Amino acid sequence: MCLRFVAGLTHLEHESYQQYFNKQLDLQCKRNTLFGLKTSHLSHFYQNREIVSDHISSNTSENYSILLFQLLYESQSLTSCRLLAQSINNHTLCLDGISLSLSLFDWLCLSYSIKYSNTTWNHLHLDLGLVSNQSLSVFTAGLTNTNSLKTQCKSLDVKLSQQNDDFLQNFLQPSLLYNIQECYCELLCGQYVPCLVLLQFLNLPQLKILHLRMDYSTIPTIDIICCTEKCTELEKCIEINSTLEEMKIDFDKQDKISIVSVIKGVTRNKTIKSLTLKHSASLPGGLIEQFLKDNDTLQALSVDFLYQFLPSSNIEVNTPLNALEIRHLCDTSSLLQHIKGLDCLILYVPEVPYPPNAIFLSHPSLHTLTLPLHTAESAIELFTILQTNTTLKALRVTMYRFDCTNSVGKSLQEMLTKNQSLKLFEITDLLTSSFLSSLTKGISHNTSLQQLHVSIQFIDIAEFFDVISQKNNLTEFELDVFLTERHYTLLYDKVLPAITNMLQSHTAIRLLRIHCG
Repeated sequence: MCLRFVAGLTHLEHESYQQYFNKQLDLQCKRNTLFGLKTSHLSHFYQNREIVSDHISSNTSENYSILLFQLLYESQSLTSCRLLAQSINNHTLCLDGISLSLSLFDWLCLSYSIKYSNTTWNHLHLDLGLVSNQSLSVFTAGLTNTNSLKTQCKSLDVKLSQQNDDFLQNFLQPSLLYNIQECYCELLCGQYVPCLVLLQFLNLPQLKILHLRMDYSTIPTIDIICCTEKCTELEKCIEINSTLEEMKIDFDKQDKISIVSVIKGVTRNKTIKSLTLKHSASLPGGLIEQFLKDNDTLQALSVDFLYQFLPSSNIEVNTPLNALEIRHLCDTSSLLQHIKGLDCLILYVPEVPYPPNAIFLSHPSLHTLTLPLHTAESAIELFTILQTNTTLKALRVTMYRFDCTNSVGKSLQEMLTKNQSLKLFEITDLLTSSFLSSLTKGISHNTSLQQLHVSIQFIDIAEFFDVISQKNNLTEFELDVFLTERHYTLLYDKVLPAITNMLQSHTAIRLLRIHCG
């Protein structure tokens, strides 16, 4: 009643209220800083690489003046709605930290303020995963039934749970969301038909980027003829789409027919430059081969299938790929030998050896590489190649099931000493004492490395930190230290003082992460 009295009495037009609506509000998303190979890797696959970094969960309610939104609703002051929208930095609104604390009335006030803001919102982040259905209905209803085309949203990041296809269709109906250009959507624990969900998003006329993830969802029973017709419609919809440039699809259910329709549609599409697929279903033979033969547009491909994929020996590749990421495929060696000229190659297939020499012969301009190494010989081969290589800028290696012999350590040391082009280096396995010594000696002579990430057991690391403290070319440093119970006290006696001394003498490091466990 007090709100209604104040709002109705003044109409929020009195100059004394201007200070509350002119104050700049920072309501943008807070995300973890990208580190290491991700900074190079993600730029090949995503236009907005920051969107895939972890969102920092925090209570941002202190930044929200919910009272202002309530006053706007009670006063029905369109002018003040626009004033408040203009005061929000970068026209970006994140509801990640406060969704659960909002009442039904708060959701009504928020939807009213957004609808009549007369603003193009650059980004809206709506974490609605745990919000009640009643609150969602109030919020969605508040955005509908408006003819205002001046209030728009360019980018939407939304999480929904325990919903269905009908709700999603209603959610996308308001003019605010109808013209979104980027959509990052996560659907949890609902009942969705994947092909119908995809069709609803792809019917948005200006959509350029679609990231869709469906986890723990249930596929409702649907007539097989209807499902086949909708999947055919989906395939055709993707094929003729002229705005979509980037697609990332992550399904946890074995809905093979939908993912096949996506691949067939992208095969003949002329605008999609980046495709990421993660799915638990096996694909019919020949599908990927046909895709690589007929598609002449795609530049970045990331695939993660849990079942075996064995391409035939006769593969004609016309797809102009410059970035490829492969996860969990049982054997892709016959595929890789037919793809040439990559700039970025990310391999996470521990069961399959990839000869480093063959990789660099096929991709002489490679500048980002993630590679599993299975033998000491393959490690020596890689480090020997890189002694004279001047194109590779980012390298991440995982050493599987072999001892890092003195020969491996020596080749690493020589590589770091002679190679002055590599900017980023990561080793994801635990380093032995002798191997760490070789790494330390190599780094001491290197002047190009800017980002370093290594994992070590608790061993004598004083010399390692001494060398790091002298490398002003190093700007990002990440270290994983693994301790046994008897080493915990030494963490405080040796590791932390070594880190403190390093930071006191090193002025160039801008990002430091130390993980102890």
